Amino acid sequence: MSRVVTPTPRHRRSAAAVLLLGTLTVSTAGAAPEDDYQRGLAAFRSDDVIVALSSLRRAADQGHAAAQALLAYLLDRAEENTAALDFYRRAAEQGNADGMYGMAMLLALGEGTEKNPQEAVRWLERGSELGHGPSMTALAEALIGGDLGLTPDVARARTLLEKALAGGHGPARAVLQRIGAAPAKGGTS
Repeated sequence: MSRVVTPTPRHRRSAAAVLLLGTLTVSTAGAAPEDDYQRGLAAFRSDDVIVALSSLRRAADQGHAAAQALLAYLLDRAEENTAALDFYRRAAEQGNADGMYGMAMLLALGEGTEKNPQEAVRWLERGSELGHGPSMTALAEALIGGDLGLTPDVARARTLLEKALAGGHGPARAVLQRIGAAPAKGGTS
């Protein structure tokens, strides 16, 4: 025979606590992709790779392009190149310039895939069109050296580097200096 228990205030408080904990767990697990991305970015910046990976993975799996690109970067650094390429591609196909750049680098080097210089150039061009400094600098480097199947074109490389520098990408300055076209410190011409 079952016994009927009349809820006491203590039972109600316990039930409320269980419901509250359940709600908090669900809200963290079902956090918006942007929240997971921000949590992952903060963890990445503080060198907490474990939290960064898990938060970025949740956001990336929900289609957050910036999270996909940053997760790909972490995977790339860990030499998980096939997985990195997948997440870079997802980000790039959504118009994320960091994803375009990362994918181009893996394609150019043949990491996680076979070398594909033409495809690498295509993604560097797209990133450059978006004003992405690292893409412009990498494309300029390829133009200077005639790499990735490109015909050397120092004039175009200089234009790209000046745009990258004007957009705040400091590493473009060193490449400009190497080709004898460095602007004065702080200038763009």
